[in-house]
Amino acid sequence: MSHCKNFIDGIQQINFSEDIALEIKQALLQSAFDALATEASMIKETLDRLANEEADITQLKVYKSKQQDNLAAIEAQKALITTEISRLAIDTKEIFTIDEKFIRYIADKFSNILHLAKILSDAPPVIKNLQTKLYVETLYKQDKKDQESQLEALTSNNIQDMLEQAVITFNNSDDEALRVKCQQLFQMGLFELIHRDCSKIEKIDIISPDNHAYQSFLLSLTQKLIDVGNSIILDNFSEYQNSRGENISQIISSVTDKLNISADDDWSSKEKIDTAIYQRSLFHKLRFGQEDRREYVDQLKENLERDLFWARNIRDIELFTENPAVDQQFSIFAQRRYLKGAHPFKIETDQKAMKIIGEELTSTKQKLEEALAKNRNYSL
Repeated sequence: MSHCKNFIDGIQQINFSEDIALEIKQALLQSAFDALATEASMIKETLDRLANEEADITQLKVYKSKQQDNLAAIEAQKALITTEISRLAIDTKEIFTIDEKFIRYIADKFSNILHLAKILSDAPPVIKNLQTKLYVETLYKQDKKDQESQLEALTSNNIQDMLEQAVITFNNSDDEALRVKCQQLFQMGLFELIHRDCSKIEKIDIISPDNHAYQSFLLSLTQKLIDVGNSIILDNFSEYQNSRGENISQIISSVTDKLNISADDDWSSKEKIDTAIYQRSLFHKLRFGQEDRREYVDQLKENLERDLFWARNIRDIELFTENPAVDQQFSIFAQRRYLKGAHPFKIETDQKAMKIIGEELTSTKQKLEEALAKNRNYSL
C-alpha cells in the first residue's frame, strides 16, 4: 500500500505559482490527510478487536504485524502533510470548494496523461472521483491521434482504472456533454486494451486452424473486460473507429487471420462450435448490436402501446354495441323508466299528415253529433 505517496509526491512537483495556489494545495493536501486519517482509524479499530485474540496463531501474528507496519507508514505520511501545511501556513479549518474551476486548474498543469495517472493511482477518494473529469480536461486539448498516443503510454492497470472511473462518472452524471466525453474516453481506452492483446498474437506457421489458441485468447480477453451492467456506455462500441479508421471487428479479425480461423471450417467439429461460443460470449460482453436491440425494444413497446389502445377501444365498442346481453339490459332499463312516467322518447310527426288526420277527426265528430241529434228528436 502506497498510502497516497504517489499523490503527495506529485503535488510537491506541481508549480503552484498563481494566486489560488495555496488554496489548491490546501484542498489536495487536506484531502490526502483526511483519507489517511480514516484509513488509520480503521486499522486501529481492527487491531483493538484482535488485541484479546490468541497470539500463538502464526497467520494472526503476520496479519497484526502487517497492519502495524501500515499504520506506521500512514502516520509518517500524515506527519509529512502536517509539516507541509505548517510550512505554508495554510488554514486547515478553511474548506476549499472543489469545483469545475479547480478541475481545470489541475488539468492545465498536465500535458502528459501518464504523469496524471501516476499521481491519481493512490489519490484520496474525493480526488479519485474526479479522475475522469481530469482525464477529459487533459486529453480533449489534443486531437484524436495525440489522445491515442497518450493512452498507448499508459499501463494496462492505469487504463483499467480509468475505465472503471469513466463508467461511474457516466452513469451518475446529469451533464450530457460530460457523458458523451466519458463514453468516448471509455471506448478509446477499451479499444487500446483490446488492440494490445490482439497485437500479442503471432502468426502461426501451420496451415490448420489453431482453435485452442483462439479460444484461449477470447477467454482471456473476455475475463479482462469490465462488466458495465445495464449502462449504455458500450452500446455503439461496434461502430467505434480509431484515428487509422480501424474498428473492433477488424482488429479481432486480424487474430483469426493469424491463427487461420475461418468461417468455412467444419462446423460439426466440437472445437469449432466451442470457438463460436467463446466468440459470442466476447461480443456479448462488448455489447455488439446492443444499440439496435434497445432501439428495437423501444419500437416494440411503442407498437404494443398503440395496439393495446386500439384493442381497448374495439373491446369497448363490442361491449356497448354488439353484445346481446348489453342490449337486453338496456331495453329493461328503458321499459322501467317509461313505466315510471319518464318519457324521454318522442316520435317525430309529419305536419301534413297530422293536418289530414285532424280534418278527418273533425268530420267524424260532426257526423256523430248529427246522429246523436236525430236520435234525440226521434225519441221525442
